[in-house]
Amino acid sequence: MTKKSEWSDEKVTELLKQLPALKDHRTKQKVYQQIDKKINRRRKGIWNIPIIATACSLLLFLIIINGIIQNGAENETNKRSWDNSNMIALKAKDKIAKQEEDTSDSLSLDQGNTLLEANAVYQEDIQNKEVLTYPIPDAAMQVVVPISIVADNPNQNSRFQLYMDNMSKLTEKNWHLKESYPIQADIQFDEKNKIVSVTIEKELTAFPSNGINFYSAIINQQLQNVGGKEVTFMTENQPGIEFGNFGEKMSYQYTELENRGYFLLASNKIEGNRPFYVPSLDSYQDIETAFYEMRKDNEILGLKSSIPNTIHFAKIIKDKTKGQLTLFLTNGSKLEENAITLQAIESILLTAKDFHFSTVKFENAKLKQIGRFSLSKAIAVPVAPNKRDVR
Repeated sequence: MTKKSEWSDEKVTELLKQLPALKDHRTKQKVYQQIDKKINRRRKGIWNIPIIATACSLLLFLIIINGIIQNGAENETNKRSWDNSNMIALKAKDKIAKQEEDTSDSLSLDQGNTLLEANAVYQEDIQNKEVLTYPIPDAAMQVVVPISIVADNPNQNSRFQLYMDNMSKLTEKNWHLKESYPIQADIQFDEKNKIVSVTIEKELTAFPSNGINFYSAIINQQLQNVGGKEVTFMTENQPGIEFGNFGEKMSYQYTELENRGYFLLASNKIEGNRPFYVPSLDSYQDIETAFYEMRKDNEILGLKSSIPNTIHFAKIIKDKTKGQLTLFLTNGSKLEENAITLQAIESILLTAKDFHFSTVKFENAKLKQIGRFSLSKAIAVPVAPNKRDVR
């Protein structure tokens, strides 16, 4: 015959009273921001509900088990059991909290931050230094990520020499990019004729599916930085480099990098979850097409859309004389003071720069300020994308 349980409502009530008190030290504004954030992420909320339910079930289960153990134990044993169970419950809550945190958007900055940090280099960041941009493949060799650093040049070295000297400072591994620098080749620059000569010891073995466009983006970015107009190739003592199935290349003429759209590539937590801004490998016929494509994810290349569905343009005015792009937002557009909006603005600014605009004006934005950007006036486009600090 089963022994009747001595569990009672009074016992449950007493145990519940022993749970640690929960206090909320947030301000009303902070609470409203969190509520608004949850509303804007309804889809993710669906996944959070089972996690919260699991946490509650786990805590209740621990309370009941602890009460049953207490029924047939000594007082000291009861105390130790309760302390252990309480510690387990706290660890369980920490684990659930971490799971919820891990489900957050990896492309967003911490919404609780009071400062939304820009992720590009602007004219006021340079002062008396120089900006160097290095094209680095992502880990999967699918896209080219332009990484920009602001470098001192106390000895007034040539642009080419400064570019070469700073290669060793890049930390591609920390950025979860493919280690590419310093370049394993003999590189010389004829400044008079603007020709870069590259000599390698063996044929290229890694050649991505993106083909010649992939390497063209890298070469053009490098030539642009040093002011070169042509690069010539040699393998050991023989002219030319074999580019996989695309055949042998003797030389390459610089082609201006322009008319590209910018997308997002997830970065890593060491860098504060700041995404990389990645230009498309292909050019677009106009900026309207670029903006349209920037609303789409590219799963093949691992790129995320940079313009959210909360931002739409009713009209776009292109003033080539003044170099200004004016974007009239629809009444239904919603610009919020968060990382998603900041990333959209910087992606738009970088794209505008690629289409040879110098400023961008947002009309009907409603939001007046986000981070360093005042949306009530024209914003100067960045000098270069993806600013990273090196030593």
